[in-house]
Amino acid sequence: MQSTKMAVAEPTVDRIPGDFLTVEEAARRLGIAKSAMYEWLAHGVIAHHRVGRLIRIREADVAAYLASVRVEANQRPKYDRRSQS
Repeated sequence: MQSTKMAVAEPTVDRIPGDFLTVEEAARRLGIAKSAMYEWLAHGVIAHHRVGRLIRIREADVAAYLASVRVEANQRPKYDRRSQS
């Protein structure tokens, strides 16, 4: 009698439910270099998931970062150069 084993796909980050981006895709969406994105991730600027050597960033985390750095119209930015004399 021969045993029939079904091949079961190992879970990978590409199969995780939700909208995940690679580091390169997230950097492209933010208009920054991939090396800058790696620095931001290392410093905790944007939340991310690490599975082994792979890094994935949720689209929602990119959106949350953009919302956190938003400057409203008619709002004086915190980085006003005139106050740095």
